[in-house]
Amino acid sequence: MQYHIENVIIGENAPQTISAIIEMPQGSQNKYEFDARIGAFVLDRVPKKQLQCPFDYGFIPQTLSEDGDALDILVMGSEPTFVGCVVEARPIGVLIMLDDNKRDHKILAVQNKNPRLQNIQKLSDVKQSVLDAIAKYFSKSASFKNEPIEVVGWQDFDSSRQEIIASHARWERAKNSQSHP
Repeated sequence: MQYHIENVIIGENAPQTISAIIEMPQGSQNKYEFDARIGAFVLDRVPKKQLQCPFDYGFIPQTLSEDGDALDILVMGSEPTFVGCVVEARPIGVLIMLDDNKRDHKILAVQNKNPRLQNIQKLSDVKQSVLDAIAKYFSKSASFKNEPIEVVGWQDFDSSRQEIIASHARWERAKNSQSHP
């Protein structure tokens, strides 16, 4: 099966609601990544120790983060979706990490069409224990790659919105520079 994710836009109402392409469903231990060369999701790695993804994890299309990949996103939902699923998500915050001394942003969002999550509008609506567990998950998952990682902390919706806008602008610049050598 070939995926045409180049047709998926960042979102008509970005950054208030955005598209998220899921690479790793909630509860999964396998890390999948989209390989644009073959147009499919591939198994990237399996951790040596048991470590389950706390929510659906993926990326925001039409973005380019500081590390050269699409902007990461963790989407809170009441049930897992599946690899390749496009989810309309509502950002509520961002976890900032230093990965090999480079800023690595993880957008935290909720499924926009999930009525069970309509009460979550901002980062402070999420229990601190859940935020701590998410930060711990990313810290542990990075340690499997033997890369130095530091959790800087959580920031609110305004910071996540700024990062989404900046990452989309970065993607636009990269796209335009490729089409105009």
